[in-house]
Amino acid sequence: MRARALAGTLGLAAAAALLGAAPAGAQQRTIGADLNRPASATYGCETLPTISAFGGRAFLPSRVATCTYLATTRLGGSTEVPQAPGPSVAIRARVKAGPVVGPMQVTVLRATRSSAGFACCFHAGESAVFTPAPNAVTTVPLRLPMRSDLDPAFGETVDYLGLTVLAPGVPVPAHEIGNPGDLANPGVLAFFPHVRPGDTRADGSGLGGIVPLLQADVIGLCGAARAARVAQAGACLPGLQALGRVRVRGGSLALELRCNVGVPCAGTVRLQSARGGGRTLASARVSLAPGASVRLAPRLTARGRAALRGRATLRAWLNASLVLLGRRTVLAERVTVRR
Repeated sequence: MRARALAGTLGLAAAAALLGAAPAGAQQRTIGADLNRPASATYGCETLPTISAFGGRAFLPSRVATCTYLATTRLGGSTEVPQAPGPSVAIRARVKAGPVVGPMQVTVLRATRSSAGFACCFHAGESAVFTPAPNAVTTVPLRLPMRSDLDPAFGETVDYLGLTVLAPGVPVPAHEIGNPGDLANPGVLAFFPHVRPGDTRADGSGLGGIVPLLQADVIGLCGAARAARVAQAGACLPGLQALGRVRVRGGSLALELRCNVGVPCAGTVRLQSARGGGRTLASARVSLAPGASVRLAPRLTARGRAALRGRATLRAWLNASLVLLGRRTVLAERVTVRR
């Protein structure tokens, strides 16, 4: 009973420590664990590694087969916490596993703080299922939008990346530091069973002395004025991104769009002659979940047909008028239209 009470107390402390100020102005960076640490944890999701009455490591049955581990801060700092460094997209993850492996996912976990209080954690996205290589670091491609924003009307929202194990008998890819009661050591917030789509969880167990061996590369989102200049260099991503080439097919455009923001992209996208406005050459309605993509074929307007007449290419702007977090926002990207 004492071990369970300690785990519950640490869970509250770990959850509260998650929601800290994110660095501003982030573009591309690496977040998460130091993968020089060995994968020394030998327990899977069927085990809850808690604290004994004497302050050492103790193990209790979790009575479930799956779990999600999220690194949290301790007195030693938050260096290895995979926290969104501003509005961004996680584009790849690296997982370091031991000799026994199984199916896993990277899960986006969302924490919020407002006048209603602190809440953690909400499921805000997940990768495809993958199985890492044994005794190696495995790179996993991702496309996971992440939020980190502070709004006076809505409060603070910060996203984190958790590591989910989906089968029993598979050790969690983690480094076991030991000394679980030492608050100077890093720790985790662990959820049994794993966090699923639609979940709102407040039952995380705070476990000290554990580092999930999950690392990720994230790219920040471009401001509208910077999208054309830096998107191609990979320094940032447009909030609503054109994938591949924008083509003319008969009297219509052929384009594919992806939502890179951590909330749905719903509104109107227009091909126009200037950033944020100008002559409209084509338009279409969009409604995309975070990270989702869609192929569109909007008809060219009379102005669009006239602008393209006799041209092989045309430089224009994709201006998306969307309502994000209750505010109307224009996301802009410079594109080349080709026949």
